[in-house]
Amino acid sequence: MRKYVFLLIICLPIIGAADFHQGNLFKIKLIAEHQEVECEYTFPSNYMCKTNGNELEDRQARKQLLLFYQQLHLHHGVTAGEMVANLQNKGYKNIQFLDVRWLDDHGRLFTWIWEKD
Repeated sequence: MRKYVFLLIICLPIIGAADFHQGNLFKIKLIAEHQEVECEYTFPSNYMCKTNGNELEDRQARKQLLLFYQQLHLHHGVTAGEMVANLQNKGYKNIQFLDVRWLDDHGRLFTWIWEKD
């Protein structure tokens, strides 16, 4: 029994370190106060990110996508409302619209859309 518990403890940091690269697509569109952001990752290494109409360089786009992935706490069970709350806690004010799409490594497409009433 102790061997199983030990293995579980060793595996947890690896699971927690997962990022959007484990899927085939990660796309986000965010409209907030004074900000409009559209970012997209497609397998194997295509990154695109626009902030208020200005396109970021490949390296900056990759960093921004990773930051969004971490801020959203993206996983199969998260809700759009939780994502909006997470982004608001990270400084995005007056969020009007959020659209997140993630095609995981099993080919399942997850879509979350949130719009302010």
